[in-house]
Amino acid sequence: MSTWSPTLNTFLEDMMKEKYPAEDPDVETFRKVLTPLSDQQRFDTLQLFYPYCGYSPGWIPLQWAARWGHTEIVKIILDSLTADHQRHLMSVQDFDGRTAIQIAENYRHRDTVRVLRDRAENLI
Repeated sequence: MSTWSPTLNTFLEDMMKEKYPAEDPDVETFRKVLTPLSDQQRFDTLQLFYPYCGYSPGWIPLQWAARWGHTEIVKIILDSLTADHQRHLMSVQDFDGRTAIQIAENYRHRDTVRVLRDRAENLI
């Protein structure tokens, strides 16, 4: 049974709706929206595909953050989840078959790639 969070969903929709985000997302607000939720609520909402971001027909928030090099958002997403849920989100492929790490590599966001690789190694 899905227990997604409408509050988090609304925040993510607003954050991800810009095709070319002009500024960095509000990291502190993102953290505050995530904090009171259960792990399952966070996971259920963070694994949803949002169809209006980027060039792709849809990305999960981790992929969106990887695309734009929002390293702090990547850290917050991963830090908010259990190891199993982190592994799952990091293995999700977009409609072009790319994971968050591959998306960050493609756009040369070295810090974001480093965070994702370090996390992947620690989850093995």
